[in-house]
Amino acid sequence: MARATTEGIVIDVRDDIAELFDGEQTIDAFLAIDGVEARRFGNRSTRRFERDGQGFYIKTHGPVGWWPIIEDLLKLRHPQVGARPEWEAIRAADSHGVPVPRIAAFGETGGLWSSRSSFLVTEEVAPAISLEELFETSSVSPSFKRRLIRAVAQLAKRLHESGLNHRDFYLCHFLLLDPPDNETTLPHLTLIDLHRAQVRPTVPRRWQLKDIAGLYFSAMDTGLSNRDLLLFLSCYSGRPLREILADEDGFWRDVRQRAHRLYRKIHGRAPYTTLINPENPTRPETHLPTRRAA
Repeated sequence: MARATTEGIVIDVRDDIAELFDGEQTIDAFLAIDGVEARRFGNRSTRRFERDGQGFYIKTHGPVGWWPIIEDLLKLRHPQVGARPEWEAIRAADSHGVPVPRIAAFGETGGLWSSRSSFLVTEEVAPAISLEELFETSSVSPSFKRRLIRAVAQLAKRLHESGLNHRDFYLCHFLLLDPPDNETTLPHLTLIDLHRAQVRPTVPRRWQLKDIAGLYFSAMDTGLSNRDLLLFLSCYSGRPLREILADEDGFWRDVRQRAHRLYRKIHGRAPYTTLINPENPTRPETHLPTRRAA
């Protein structure tokens, strides 16, 4: 169900749940939805609320002024302003079979980019746990970890082949639903927080590299073995390892270097795990930091 006015105001509510939002007929009404605030940054707020027992998240965006827009334009990027970029990214991802939250409603005011207000409502993904929290709070068996690696690699492959890059591609943005009962089915993952995602016909190499390096950086403290890393390479590339290491060595070398630089910047030390040995891609590095006893 879509409503538009001559002033350019747009409100779009999914037909099958429109009755849950009968009380919200204007942009201001959606922006005023009360809920538990999960995050606030600058002019953006994320709140959780419920309707008829169903959980939702609403992201609201206020006016940003001209400077963020000018900054994007100077970098030759289309300005990422308001809720529209995430709305478009989720729709593009969903159309290519990338598992993302379901959109419930979207709206934005008209006028100049700098003065627009907007919102995006998505269904809550539940019950779920982020992969970051999973590895921090649980003991993950080797067999289940390998299935998780396959699932993450396949999601990343589909995302990038669909022309999308995430720009915040970390484990905290992968939600794991209830793990499957058998040992063969891959875990069901959902990718969230696509507000900085970019959509193109093809993902440029540098943005593909940034995504994969960010993902590897966020997984460095999860006890990855070289076997785990080679499994990711194989599933993500969809090619035999011999061909990957022969034809794509430069890409994976750059991934490793970027991820290590980011880790040192954030943690002030080298990581305890590594990707592929740049001197011999088929073997892990041997000179790794020694973990101190607690």
